[in-house]
Amino acid sequence: MKFTSIPSNGADWNKPLLYTIETDESDSESVAVDIVDVNTRQSIGSFTIYTSTTKSFDIAPYLRSQASIDPVVQQSGIAISPSAFNVRVVANGIGSAPCLFYRAPIDYTISSILSDAVESDEVSVGDVFKLTIFAAKKVMVKVTRYWLSPKVYEYSIDTQCKPVEFSYLFTSTTTQDKFTIEVFCDGTLIKTYSRSYVQSAGTQTLLWYNPRGGIETYPFPKQTRLCCRAEIENLQDGMGAYTRLSGATTRSVLCSAYESEERIKHLAEIILSPRVYTWRGGECQEVRLAKREIEFNNRGQLLSLDIEIEEKWKGGRLW
Repeated sequence: MKFTSIPSNGADWNKPLLYTIETDESDSESVAVDIVDVNTRQSIGSFTIYTSTTKSFDIAPYLRSQASIDPVVQQSGIAISPSAFNVRVVANGIGSAPCLFYRAPIDYTISSILSDAVESDEVSVGDVFKLTIFAAKKVMVKVTRYWLSPKVYEYSIDTQCKPVEFSYLFTSTTTQDKFTIEVFCDGTLIKTYSRSYVQSAGTQTLLWYNPRGGIETYPFPKQTRLCCRAEIENLQDGMGAYTRLSGATTRSVLCSAYESEERIKHLAEIILSPRVYTWRGGECQEVRLAKREIEFNNRGQLLSLDIEIEEKWKGGRLW
């Protein structure tokens, strides 16, 4: 028995990942298939197929069932993306070559930053800076805070040949702070970002994944509340019937600042992301896009971005 075809290394598990094996008369009628994590050697899934000569099977459903597709929730740090897999398929004891599979196709031959964060920007207290980074062996991010004297924070991780997510939470209370964020992949500096503080103006940060599998964040500076819809339910117990509030949903429009054409194009990709999240007080919560459409001006230009979102009320003041 032998593998005659395997998926492309770096393919995504949102599409079929087909393996094909070929057997001969000396092989048994059944083939035990095991999907093994190369790094932990743990089984991700197993099944049995019954074959004549040639048989194809798809492992993508097994990876999708194990993938965590939400952002890694961390204040400041770096972690391997839980939606990435480095696997080997073993059929009746015969192993395939290992392959990397991710939420989007990835070029595993080069180090890269999959996020489209701008090089220079302004931030406020409570804002979070996030990146998805790929390197074959190691990622190190050095954050330098400049105020009275430079202070350096370093975050590093062995990638296991998987994309990683980096987060940094801005917690300073002085507008004199400036930051540089340097990204090193396998010992080589590949990108430097700079950030400076401004006073918070009540921004609302959204998080999402772009079509390349990189996490994106943007603090929308203007929010307009459109409506609040209360939900009630009728209940009955031994003392009689009563009605209570079971929840509420709010709908708002978030408006971006006027940005460069390149940045607005990247921000507009939010409508292509299956899931969108808010970032508040160090917590990440999923919200629903009420409209998945982008409106251009009468010249076909996109100068700013309006996003309408719906989210469940978590208690506290509504307005």
